[in-house]
Parts: sequence; C-alpha cells; structure tokens
Amino acid sequence: KKMYIVIKESGDHSENEFFYQTPVTSSIDEVVTEITIIQNLRTWIRTLIEEAAKNEQLKDDTDIKEALALISKENVKHQLCISSKELSDMLEKLSKKASVEGEQVKQMDPETSTLWWAGKELVRTEKFEKFVGRNDKTKIIAKLQNKGNGPPAREFISADQQKEMMLYYYRKQQEQKKLEEDEDDSYLTSDWANSKEAKSKFHSLDNISFKYQ
Repeated sequence: KKMYIVIKESGDHSENEFFYQTPVTSSIDEVVTEITIIQNLRTWIRTLIEEAAKNEQLKDDTDIKEALALISKENVKHQLCISSKELSDMLEKLSKKASVEGEQVKQMDPETSTLWWAGKELVRTEKFEKFVGRNDKTKIIAKLQNKGNGPPAREFISADQQKEMMLYYYRKQQEQKKLEEDEDDSYLTSDWANSKEAKSKFHSLDNISFKYQ
C-alpha cells in the first residue's frame, strides 16, 4: 500500500499535474528530490514538444505522440505513475528531433525545492506520516515551490479534497484522544493511583523534614 500524491506543477504550467506514489513512512527529502527531477524532465519534454510542433514534418511523429501521453494530465485520473527513467528515455528521443537552449527551460533545484500541502510546508527532514498520518490509503494534492517562494496561492478546493482534509484532521484528533486515554489509564494503574499504596508511601516520609526555599 502506498500514499497517493497528486503534484500540481508550479510556474507557467500550473494547470498541469502528475501522479506519484510512496509509503507514508518515506523520507520527504528523498521524495521531494525525485518529484522535482520528474517535474524538470516534464518541463524539458513539454518545451521540446512545443519546439517540434513548429516543424510540419513532425506533426504525426510517433515519439511526439508518446511524449504527449507521458506528460498528459489524464494520467492522474488513471493513477498512472510515470517514472523519471521513462521521462529521461523520452527526453533523449526528443532531443534528436528538436533542440532548445538551456535558458529556455525553467528548472527547479531538487536539493532545495519545497513541497506544500494544506497550506503548510512539508519539512524535508521529516517523514510524510508526521503530516498526513499513518494511513497509506491517504491521497493528498501538493505543490512544488522554489525555496524562499513561500506558500503557493490558495486554489479552489473541491468537495472531495475538502472531505480528504476533514478526514485527515479527524484522524489526528482521534490519535490524540487515544494517546490521552492511554496516559489516563497508565496513571490509574500506577502505584500512586492506589490510595492504600499512596498512603503507605506518604507515611514512610514521616521522619523526613523538607526545606522549602
């Protein structure tokens, strides 16, 4: 079982998104590095497709069609996770058909990019379970940002997304409630909660004088 993450792309293609899966026990740092690489590859591929579109001879090119399918938003609906290896292989094919200058392609730094969900940054030194809980069936919609850009602009939240968020906070409340109940049970079964035991312990202190400051 793995948590579902829908990554909303930032920058000029914020309407685009892709699908990623990982256990909630995963390191946020490792996942953010990987999905940043994926977004960078998608940006390169999209730019090359746009450049290739200027060439009429490439209009019906098989590689172009395959590339469009790899970065399609439809993959999210079908929960298709496209790996960085698949994207790298496609980028290599497209590079033989079209070329662009590096400065034409906006890239994010995999080492410093940040991932945001529910209005908060998912700290890279932590694991996902600290923020989303321990249920691997969780689905979140997150967004990548360059370091220092702060939280992304708030977007419209669908009924399903709102339901997911409410469910998350309910689970967190239940977890906290259970922890508090466990602590209460632990106290009640302790020696100090036993009146006779407590009384005997206090009687044993009769010969001790306390100095208060």
